[in-house]
Amino acid sequence: MPMEAKGVGVLSLQEYVKQKHTDQYEQWLEALPPSARKVMGGRVLPSSWYSMREAMIAPMDVIVRTFHRGDTERARLVGRFGAEFALSGFYKLLVKVGTPGMLINRSAHYMSLYYRPSTIDVVKNTKGEAVIRISRWPEPSDTLEISMCGWVQCALEISGCKDVSVVRQGSIAWGDAQTDMALTWR
Repeated sequence: MPMEAKGVGVLSLQEYVKQKHTDQYEQWLEALPPSARKVMGGRVLPSSWYSMREAMIAPMDVIVRTFHRGDTERARLVGRFGAEFALSGFYKLLVKVGTPGMLINRSAHYMSLYYRPSTIDVVKNTKGEAVIRISRWPEPSDTLEISMCGWVQCALEISGCKDVSVVRQGSIAWGDAQTDMALTWR
């Protein structure tokens, strides 16, 4: 079954390019495969579902190739932007009043709601460390996983955590059975 992404995630990719690479937005659109260009060049609705390949994976890969010279680790910047985009205003206040453990649980829950089909669980959540596990993700993408790490890292920083680290330990994109995002903070 092909994967789908909720429009809010697609919007944050579109906004990343519009805000961070304004003068190259058209160049980025032209570099996309035609099916992805149709999605990203149109009006993206936050509550609609879009093909993961066309609306997330291909656009993310072109972002990394076009703006970051192919350095996949720079996809983390896109994830960080997505967290800032999603967790602004009222949501930023909610993130700040909750505990890091609550934020991690909610993040994993919402990720599994925004990408389907997927299975994303918190398998460890103690003071100062946690592990988010992706065990079902039919369309692997190294850049998308790295972006998700950036999202979680930035969300924890917004909540007030210091020295946040998010490291992948295994990856579905590398051929492993699961992706573990190991989180530490103080």
